[in-house]
Amino acid sequence: MGVISKYDFDYDPDKRILYKRQSGTITKEDIIVSWEYAIEENLIPDDVVGFLIDLSKAHIDIDLAKAKSIPEYFDAYPKIFAGKKIAIIVRSPEEIVLPILVEHMQKSFFLKPFATESAAVNWILG
Repeated sequence: MGVISKYDFDYDPDKRILYKRQSGTITKEDIIVSWEYAIEENLIPDDVVGFLIDLSKAHIDIDLAKAKSIPEYFDAYPKIFAGKKIAIIVRSPEEIVLPILVEHMQKSFFLKPFATESAAVNWILG
């Protein structure tokens, strides 16, 4: 049995980036539950310009055949995600496959995987 997914959110009002750090084993359901929590708790400010999702301490356990449902979820919330940049930090080559797959799908937001937080922040703000 894997480690249960844990997540936390932190907003940087100067950069207007919402940071989401997630650890443990992550399933598609974990992604949805964590964002539903952020939406219900009003953790996403109206002036946010982008999202930095740090998965460097996580293991992604999502069937690649179901990858399409991830951008479909974000597209269901256009007021929050449409036109925004979503940077994903991953540490291993195995973990980068899903973000790259989603990056190339048609969607209303921009997504790109990174190895470092500084590169991700520069892309969001650039």
